[in-house]
Amino acid sequence: MHLVRSGDAAESSRAGWRHLVAFATIGLAACGGSDGTGPNGGGGPPVESVQLAGSTASIEVGETLQLTATAFDLDGNVLSGRTVTWTSTNQAVAAVNAAGLVVGQTTGSATINATAEGKSGSYGITVTPATIPTIASITPTTLVPGQPATITGEYFSVSAPNNIVTVAGTSAAVTAASATSLTFNVPTALCAPGSAAVIVTVNGRASNAVNQPAEIRGETVNIAVGQQQIIAQGNDPCLQFPATGNAEEYIIGVQYLSETVTNVESLNVGLAAAGTAGAVLLEPFSAASVPLFSTVDATRAERWRRHRQAEIEFRHRERAAIEPFMANLAASRARTGLHAAAAAAAIPNNLTVGATVAIRVPDRNGNLCNDFTEVTTTVKALGNRSVWLEDNANPAGGFTTAEYNTLAAQFDNTIWAVNTDYFGMPSDIDGDGRIAIVITKEVNKASVLGFTSTTDQIPRANCASSNGGEVYYGIAVDAGAQHGSAYEKSAALLDAPLLIAHEFTHIIQFAVRLGLGATSSQQLPAIWELEGQATLAEEVNGHAFAGRSPGSNFGFTFAFNCEDPPNCNNKPDPIDWYLGGFIDLVLYFGFETAQSKVAGAPEQCSWLNTPANGNSGPCLLEGREVYGVPWTLLRFISDQYGSQFAGGEAQLHRQLINGTTRGFANIERVIGVPMRTILARWAASLYADDRVPGLDSSLRLTSWNLNNIRNALVESAQLVPKSRSFSGFNESVLVRAGSTAYYRVSGTNRPAGSFRVRTSSGGLPSSLVQVWVVRSQ
Repeated sequence: MHLVRSGDAAESSRAGWRHLVAFATIGLAACGGSDGTGPNGGGGPPVESVQLAGSTASIEVGETLQLTATAFDLDGNVLSGRTVTWTSTNQAVAAVNAAGLVVGQTTGSATINATAEGKSGSYGITVTPATIPTIASITPTTLVPGQPATITGEYFSVSAPNNIVTVAGTSAAVTAASATSLTFNVPTALCAPGSAAVIVTVNGRASNAVNQPAEIRGETVNIAVGQQQIIAQGNDPCLQFPATGNAEEYIIGVQYLSETVTNVESLNVGLAAAGTAGAVLLEPFSAASVPLFSTVDATRAERWRRHRQAEIEFRHRERAAIEPFMANLAASRARTGLHAAAAAAAIPNNLTVGATVAIRVPDRNGNLCNDFTEVTTTVKALGNRSVWLEDNANPAGGFTTAEYNTLAAQFDNTIWAVNTDYFGMPSDIDGDGRIAIVITKEVNKASVLGFTSTTDQIPRANCASSNGGEVYYGIAVDAGAQHGSAYEKSAALLDAPLLIAHEFTHIIQFAVRLGLGATSSQQLPAIWELEGQATLAEEVNGHAFAGRSPGSNFGFTFAFNCEDPPNCNNKPDPIDWYLGGFIDLVLYFGFETAQSKVAGAPEQCSWLNTPANGNSGPCLLEGREVYGVPWTLLRFISDQYGSQFAGGEAQLHRQLINGTTRGFANIERVIGVPMRTILARWAASLYADDRVPGLDSSLRLTSWNLNNIRNALVESAQLVPKSRSFSGFNESVLVRAGSTAYYRVSGTNRPAGSFRVRTSSGGLPSSLVQVWVVRSQ
């Protein structure tokens, strides 16, 4: 007998139909007695009788029974291929479908008839009340994780696997079963608030819940408003909340600390309550809101989106291109970065304005070492720290001499000073103490705004595209769209300082690591470190240009460069120094449109790598994952730990580059604090900063007022935790490497409760899963 609960009847009907068709086709055709020439086969013997068969004459409400019909001729031979019509004398009691699948609807009796060629057979069915498994008692009195226990009651299945026992929402293995008794092992991962709800489910029917005293496990939450508690590595992720009559609210983070972006942890998260909670405290969103992209020039946003996406793809290809040369390059390079073999092919170090220079522009879409386009350039400006060269074949209408001089002064006086202070000195392969900035149409063709290539630091004898120096390739003004999308001079003048500040950081990062003797890409910073620091370079250069400084708790006006929301026609800065990082952050929070969020954000998204490298998260970052979100982590680290260094946060960042470790281990090496602690504090700050009264200083982002920024944006651009109450809940959640699932749990007159995290199968999760909690009210 095939028994399913009533909620599964439709699917069972479909399955039964497929089963019956197969059975009739194979079973009846295999029997003798038909030559295939009857009324249904072209002249064979007619049907004389029909017989029905089933495994039982009684089913319960909600159960199903599959009947089969067999047709016979006058001589008792089985006939195949005959059409059978099914009916019930009482569909309200026992319904039957065209495949002979009977479903018990209500108590009573009915007759099922099957008719073929006017001949019928019948089958009597009695539908009885559904038997619900019932728990009468449980021993021992106190459940102990890992120890056996026995349930006494009725209507259990005599087959142990058919009984599903859950203890505080966690599945327990049933080891012995009878109709009135079940023996099970109390889950070792039990997380209960002094008592655990035990439930037995048989054939989809759940018993009464019995709250049985249970040994308390986990950590008790005992923190003041604004404080954080973290469950450390190796502990059972179980939080115990004592009963209270007060109104309280907690932000809980379920965090996955893997560094491999393809890793996703499938978890079951729940809160078991000892009683019933009071009213749920729901926090209304701010009425003041700005649809995110009303603050952004759409053309510029799309231009930078394409650039970020293309740049990060290039970074991965660049690593592959330089890997074969790293060992020899490290061995032959002095700490200053001077490389005699490269110097022979370098840009001349005695250039003057008006001189012409042949420059090889690497083919971003080909082999970075072997494929290039050689262009003839003219020196347009010569600063103390930069030489500006313009491709002679660029479209007309490019930068004037005065504009080149202004750009050179911006680089020499601000960008060079800030970046070398924060990240260290670049190499000086060609010995002129300058960075070559080449403005060329070849960049326009590549659909990016600018780039650097570490292949320029490899000798030309090994890498034909190398210019043997420190080179930035910048996009040319192209108002007529001769070499790609139209690009106006006004946009170019505003983009150039931001782009150069970012890309100059990469020149320094690679030069320092190569100078330290890095012999493989595994000794270079992780991609998110490179781009997070380069995005931080945008921020600190923006401060320097405007006379501001970190640690000033700036709000929406500066973050989104908008003085008059929602129109944002007035800007405090001509350049959007900070905008890109914050756009990335709200996309990570799940922004989709002003009215909708991406499902599964941010926990199913990640900032550790890009979609092209295994990040299949749903957020709409499209290659921007490794920019703005890691920047907020590095900004948090700078705010929290920068003061511990004699040179402040700038020295902290120099130390991050000045080594051969990478990723989380690199940050731990410099800061001296476990990365799981840093990540827990940072993740909490993204929600709690300037929002939770009396917030612990270790959870603050002192450079930016995230609450002020949040209040100015629509709800879909905000970090919105899943709102739950202390009355209890149980749900599945996926958490991708580096990310956090946020829960806001609140209530008044709260009973004791246990918040626990388990694998989807009910076991303890990986040691890389941690839980933190911040009391927010």
